[in-house]
Amino acid sequence: MRRSGLTHLVAVSGANFAIVSTFVLWGMQFFFRRINYRLIATAISLTAFIALVRPSPSVLRAAAMAAVLLFAHGTRQGRDSLPALGFAIGAVVIADPFQARDPGFALSVLATAGLLLLAPKIKPKVLAPPIAAMVFCAPVIVAISGYISPMSVLANLLAAPAVTPITIVGFIAALISPIAPPISWALIFLIKPFATWIAWVARWSAQYPVFTLKTGLYGFIAAAAIVALIYFGRAKFAVALLILIISISWLQRFPAGDWQVANCDIGQGDAMVINLQHHRAIVIDVGPDPQLMDRCLHQLGITEIPLLILTHIHADHVGGLQGVKKHRRVGTTWFGNINAGTHARIDDIDIDVKWPRATDFDGNPNNSSIAATFTSPNFTLFAAGDIEPPVQAQLISQIGHVDIYKVAHHGSRYQDFDLMRELSPSVAVISVGTGNSYGHPAPSTISALTQLHAKVLRTDVDGAVAIRAKRHRLSIQRSKRWARLFFWS
Repeated sequence: MRRSGLTHLVAVSGANFAIVSTFVLWGMQFFFRRINYRLIATAISLTAFIALVRPSPSVLRAAAMAAVLLFAHGTRQGRDSLPALGFAIGAVVIADPFQARDPGFALSVLATAGLLLLAPKIKPKVLAPPIAAMVFCAPVIVAISGYISPMSVLANLLAAPAVTPITIVGFIAALISPIAPPISWALIFLIKPFATWIAWVARWSAQYPVFTLKTGLYGFIAAAAIVALIYFGRAKFAVALLILIISISWLQRFPAGDWQVANCDIGQGDAMVINLQHHRAIVIDVGPDPQLMDRCLHQLGITEIPLLILTHIHADHVGGLQGVKKHRRVGTTWFGNINAGTHARIDDIDIDVKWPRATDFDGNPNNSSIAATFTSPNFTLFAAGDIEPPVQAQLISQIGHVDIYKVAHHGSRYQDFDLMRELSPSVAVISVGTGNSYGHPAPSTISALTQLHAKVLRTDVDGAVAIRAKRHRLSIQRSKRWARLFFWS
């Protein structure tokens, strides 16, 4: 729901009060001719609604906004109700000054302002309340969440028709449930398809990328500009601005287009992903943090992992395992039971394990790392785990030039430079955390790789990296760029 921009639908807000009050006002016209009586009946209904959802601070502030809407209906002049909105804001802040710092309060105020100012301009009227509330709340939602989902606008438009029947019928069903449970159950059954529809829209729209903001202020300004243009009748300019933002961000999306190898930015740890296409990948280590690992795989669009390689037991290589398993199918796992000489082929990628050797383990956990080469028609890769120089020296005769080298032990100073010369990689990837206390990567390691004319990629500097390989010709994309307004995720 959050990624699709629909979280506001699962929280009680001024929009819910607006829907209930609008429905009751409409229904009361068949019983009372005088507007005052209708407003009294509506106020009673809203009191029951407050009791139903419990009078928490967020509900009470939404109720205050609803009172403003009732005033607007009573005066029949939406703009004249703006002073009432100001009075309600002042009353809430005086009663609880901390509400002034609560984003939820800002959203309630903006939703109410949207219902007063924008909803009267929207046709059809049945869609006006949710659309108006969504548009006016957009700047703050973007600033708080830290990302913009281009699909959230469409998702909200698709979900909007289902919000009103769910709110109204659900309210009635809850009120009569103590006295007429069968009827209440029947009403709930009637609105189940609407709830299912919203859930489907949320799942569908969440599959699409979002723009992750460097700072929420940028998103607030952009969204506020679009809202202002819409409100003041400059729809063409608003659409043009929105298209411009989306186009610029699309050009800077990560990962862009086809990619073969990616390295996640998961802090001080290792996590490399080899693309098998169709949302499938080989994963080598999973970093220390499940949330960061899950986020990386989600960003890369990976839902199935035929082979998971956990090189050794250290937490910075295996700590994120639960994040990998979240909503993904994991096939074979290599961990502690694999020795040199093991071979596997997945799609067009040949995997050859070079280390460990069962007879050569010296008790150092780093030297129990699974070190393997990956060979495909488009690239060759050597992933070294955390093996130390004595083991690296033993592998010199077994490995030749590779296109990509996942540098051993986060680029520490413990390297066999003869192995580096033998590998002579085009690209060297160092997975390392910003400001780590280990001194990784070591200047001597960077210098040696640079002298070999390798392109050195560091996750602490470059963020997550993606490598596109076509017949051993490599191109690189970094997720961190100083000029980037948005990150695509």
